[in-house]
Amino acid sequence: MAENYSGTQLFGWEIASWVELAGNDELIYAYYDEDMNAEFIHIKDGVCLRVYQEYDGELDLDEGEDLGVSISGWSDAADYMAEYMI
Repeated sequence: MAENYSGTQLFGWEIASWVELAGNDELIYAYYDEDMNAEFIHIKDGVCLRVYQEYDGELDLDEGEDLGVSISGWSDAADYMAEYMI
């Protein structure tokens, strides 16, 4: 990717923005914080396979199926990050 997104706040983006950012590449984004906010986004080949967004402990969006990833709550996003991203 040619653009540098360092320092950019990604939390709370619309799915269309994620799909545009990913283009035809695979993108996996996971985020969580102590305030019970969590996001998990998986895009591949221009298609959003999985999106999970929880804000202040309330589910905002939970769509798609990615058989390799089970996200059903804030702690699942944290566990995914701990296992695969940190």
